[in-house]
Amino acid sequence: MYKRYQISIPEGKGVFSTKYYYDEGVQHLKKVKDFLDKKLDEFERIGEHIDASSVMDKWFPNTSSHVFISHSHADETQVIMLCGWLKKELGIDSFVDSKLWGYSNELLKILDDKYSKNSLGVNYSYNKRNVSTSHVHVMLMSSLMKMIDKAECLIFVNTDSSVELGEAIKEEKTLSPWIYNELSVSNIMRVNTPQRRRGIKIATESAKSDSVELYAEDAAMTALYDIAGILKSIKKIPLDVLTAWGLNAKKTPEGSLDWLYNNCPSRSRHE
Repeated sequence: MYKRYQISIPEGKGVFSTKYYYDEGVQHLKKVKDFLDKKLDEFERIGEHIDASSVMDKWFPNTSSHVFISHSHADETQVIMLCGWLKKELGIDSFVDSKLWGYSNELLKILDDKYSKNSLGVNYSYNKRNVSTSHVHVMLMSSLMKMIDKAECLIFVNTDSSVELGEAIKEEKTLSPWIYNELSVSNIMRVNTPQRRRGIKIATESAKSDSVELYAEDAAMTALYDIAGILKSIKKIPLDVLTAWGLNAKKTPEGSLDWLYNNCPSRSRHE
């Protein structure tokens, strides 16, 4: 990963009011859906033991996307439009996180049906379910880390659905453990500068990353994860810059990303 940005999607404005880009996004993401549907069928034929590395290799496409998009499931429609806009106007391939962690529940159901039933084979064993859930979530988080690392740029869609604001001091928190995990990972991930960007010096903005609070969560409760410190270090893309980005599409996805880096500069953590 080279750069991180955050955007606030204005519902019903600009590209986010155009069904055309939604249809483009659906078509672009269909490849991922078809891939995962096929892999689910394969997992139904798993033997007595499972190879975690094999599951992770099969579960996640062994390809790199230009951009990793982190977002709340409630913003899926706008995110699909964003994905379609990035592909159609800028040639940029996006990895939309929800398309994969959404499938983790289906994978977990397949594994639970095989490994987590009680002795009567009717209901699930509580203890066995805890074990299977831990395995799937660890595999999912490990795979997401690899995808974030391989992507050149991370875009966090910052909306009221993804971030809760504290009433007293405007603290920014999220109810999503997946958003918290992805942003936390991006905050410590190595900075991998593309060869074409090495040696380039542009104006940057300094950023300070504060400490992050972690609160435990399980399926029977909700929890707030403090992400205020992380968000301070992620550059916001204003709507006018986002619009201008689409009007300045280059011949290659890398060229389009370079336009963003040059016109909405952010300070890399290791710069």
